[in-house]
Amino acid sequence: MGDFQYQFDRCQQLAKDHDSIAKDIDAHAETLVTSLDGGEGAEFILNGLAALGAAMGQLSAVQSSAAVRLRNAVDVHKGIEDQVDDDFRALERQVP
Repeated sequence: MGDFQYQFDRCQQLAKDHDSIAKDIDAHAETLVTSLDGGEGAEFILNGLAALGAAMGQLSAVQSSAAVRLRNAVDVHKGIEDQVDDDFRALERQVP
């Protein structure tokens, strides 16, 4: 398999970190200002905040997706690694 190795525990922790980031973004998105007294510039400020809110939603979705993909990668690779280990153990039992 070369020099590449998965650190399964680290990948699981990264997935948790991505979930935490998504939750933090969502929590802050709920606190965005929806009205203000900005005089003639109020419309521009609110449009900017609305764009920021949309970007935060997209960023949260990316973080959640990253967490899911990391968990899936760990499950797949861990399963393959476990199967290879089992196969070699079975071969070892067959050798006198």
